Amino acid sequence: MREAGVVAIACLAAITLTACGGAENGTARAKPDGSGSPTAAARPALTAAGVRATIRAAADAAGLGQPHFSDLTNSRVAGPCSVVAKIDSRVKTEPVRETVKAFVAVFRDRGWHASDEMPDPLGVSLAVDKDGWSLSVLAGALSKKQVAAMNPALLADQVKEFRAVSIAGFRKDCTAPTPTP
Repeated sequence: MREAGVVAIACLAAITLTACGGAENGTARAKPDGSGSPTAAARPALTAAGVRATIRAAADAAGLGQPHFSDLTNSRVAGPCSVVAKIDSRVKTEPVRETVKAFVAVFRDRGWHASDEMPDPLGVSLAVDKDGWSLSVLAGALSKKQVAAMNPALLADQVKEFRAVSIAGFRKDCTAPTPTP
């Protein structure tokens, strides 16, 4: 099980390192969605924009700074029903459990279900789910050597230490067309 956790964190970090170029830098602030809203059937469908707004609010509440989002709209792999974000960590100690708790508290307040924390030697990870969306949240650190080992396609000058909170997720019931080549 421990190896599976390391692999999961390594994969999430690789996605974040290669996908988060900052196409949307998170400088725009969205107003939080309402709490205590009516039943799920009466609520508008949760969109990628709504997920990004929750990520921004959670990052702000946890004191993490602005998230950097990848633009996956035209991605053949991810498509328009995916969200990938990286928040460079200001926290220099590991694991960053208190930071993750503050971050996830915003999701819980907005009706998301959070899994139990999954301890891992590289950091802390958990999942949050709501209305067909599933997000993986990872907070931790990887050395340059670990990053290079898991992504050998990176050039030496592209390899950087990973110390961040990463969020990667998708809408399970996405019906939006995925671009074709």
